[in-house]
Amino acid sequence: MNKQLRFQTLSISILTAMSISAYAKDTSEDATKLKTIVVTASSQAVDVKEAPASISVITSEDIEKQPVGSLGELLSKVPGVTGGISPSGEGSKIKLRGLPDNYTLILVDGKRIGSSRDTNYRPDLGRQDLNWITPDMIERIEVVRGPMSSLYGSDAMGGVINIITKKIPSVWGGNVTLNYTQPTTSSDLGTSLQTGIMAAGPLTDTLGLRLTAGMTEREADKKYKAGNGTTGSQDQNYNAMLHYQPTDKHSLSFEAGHSIQKNEKGSQINATTGAEQETSWGANKLEHNSYSISHDGEWAIGKSKLSAYYNDYDSSVLGSKTKSDEMIVEGSLTMPFEAMFKQVLTVGGQWKKQELTNTDTIGTLPGGSWDGKSYTDPTVNNKNWALFFEDNISLLDDLTLTVGNRLDHDDKYGAHHSPRGYLVYSLTDDLVIKGGVAKGFRAPTVKESSPGGATQSGGNGCNGLKGKTWYDSKQKPDTYTGGGCYMTGNPNLKPEESTNYEIGVNYTGFGADLGLTLFHTDFKNKIAYSPLGHEGGIWFTRNENIQKAVTRGIEMVVNFPVLDNLKWNNNATYFLKAKNEDTGATLLTTSKLTVNSALNWQPTDPLNVELSAQYLGKQYLTDKGATPTMQKPHTIVNLASNYQVNDKLIVRGGFTNLLDKKLSNGRDAYFVERQKVFVGATFKF
Repeated sequence: MNKQLRFQTLSISILTAMSISAYAKDTSEDATKLKTIVVTASSQAVDVKEAPASISVITSEDIEKQPVGSLGELLSKVPGVTGGISPSGEGSKIKLRGLPDNYTLILVDGKRIGSSRDTNYRPDLGRQDLNWITPDMIERIEVVRGPMSSLYGSDAMGGVINIITKKIPSVWGGNVTLNYTQPTTSSDLGTSLQTGIMAAGPLTDTLGLRLTAGMTEREADKKYKAGNGTTGSQDQNYNAMLHYQPTDKHSLSFEAGHSIQKNEKGSQINATTGAEQETSWGANKLEHNSYSISHDGEWAIGKSKLSAYYNDYDSSVLGSKTKSDEMIVEGSLTMPFEAMFKQVLTVGGQWKKQELTNTDTIGTLPGGSWDGKSYTDPTVNNKNWALFFEDNISLLDDLTLTVGNRLDHDDKYGAHHSPRGYLVYSLTDDLVIKGGVAKGFRAPTVKESSPGGATQSGGNGCNGLKGKTWYDSKQKPDTYTGGGCYMTGNPNLKPEESTNYEIGVNYTGFGADLGLTLFHTDFKNKIAYSPLGHEGGIWFTRNENIQKAVTRGIEMVVNFPVLDNLKWNNNATYFLKAKNEDTGATLLTTSKLTVNSALNWQPTDPLNVELSAQYLGKQYLTDKGATPTMQKPHTIVNLASNYQVNDKLIVRGGFTNLLDKKLSNGRDAYFVERQKVFVGATFKF
């Protein structure tokens, strides 16, 4: 079947699904209010309204509405989030409150998933670690905006994304999902096919099993101009979990996962010669393995959690080794008690060991050194441990104070404290005011702190050297006028730090959800490359703690029912300031204003139609300079429909970029795909 015929068939399927509403009976919405319980913003489960942090939840129903090529597509619609717009490059990466993607900690069921960043030649040349499990496995995604280092330690400077997976049910069941997406504007643009399956249930009265598998394949675009297409990819995910519960008070979980991400090369038209040339982004093949064992216990004094888990990433090819792995053991004990006030105290700790081998970028300095010493070992490692506490104090029936602190100790940079204080005041059942102050930090990665780290730049990474005269170890002067350099690590780096202040109000009466949050984040000790000098005929820059940044803004949520069967959901993020305080530059890919709006119509019980739009203000894609690259303001409209045929089958169809908004700035850093049509189905058993 050719692409044109497939497109016609898919379009007819969508229109048919949407027209079925004429034969169904009109119903009204159940007005019963249900609490949304979250576990990421605190050491204990709480209602999302009363959580001591700014937090949003993406549900499994949200995930089922349309194909999920990347979790970034879902996350981009959350207030305070930027990125997730492009299928590849910098525009694909999720950032919280304007801070770069590596300041967001990603968890699965509360456990770190590790990082593949330093298996790439440069971190910006690889994908963000979001898509290592199939969407069919996800129960919800909790997004906490603002530092959470008081609980989670390093990397949680901007916030935390916690992917909560589905539990094993008491009877066998599962689901199978199939989605197909096709561009409507050109046969040279790649199609996408997404498949997923999950099966779970009891093996015995005390033992349960969950199995999941998924594959998402996006064909590469062909013969495109820069900024008008992208390379392809294939993601494969496999996971198995055994859950053993001998009593009501104790349970053990054993979990293993294996995932593969492959890059599929595309072809781009050279702007100068007009020739077709091969394009690629990301590792040719990146494998991820994870293993964990966890215990949950209930005792006379409280509840405990204990986990030990391992993550590794490997993109090695013949002739080179690039592998990152980490081992983590962590635990906590939550104890309710009363001393002047009702309190819930959580104490815990963590031990972590990391190792990175990269024969392409570590131990590869020309001559083995930039200071006369030898740095030739391609393997670096590190250990750290942490202790933390959090106390939730009920000062009044309607006033709760959360205080906490975490002490992290690292073999290289020593000790670091991350305190937090947060107040939640429930004036009524529907009106909540909350706010607080929190510190966050990010420890230098093992590569950033390695003096043998060596990434070569063709010139863009060497701009700080221009016009300066340096003296090598033999006091020979030389002046940099242009050309390449090597960018190296620094064993004397300090952790990057942030301090966040926020206050917000939320009202949920009359079926509405209205929220307003004001935040201000000070960021210091930012690690960036700084001129180092000239040695052995080679120019060098080195990681230094040299920059400060500030982000300040407003997050708004306005969700309300227009009719019994029509809801209007809106959120917006407005940055009052998002600036590098040292250079004066606007933070990259941070839109001053982002607005998400969706009309959700349910004309009948089985049919749901959603028309959504996302507005993004102008944003800089490269540093302000003589010729900065900027993406102009734009709005993308999507249409999705879902029809529940019966208790077991859901069909879906719709369009992404419904109005076929065309965006091109001649660069691949930020790319919005042209109009696409999709159809799909989920069968539950």
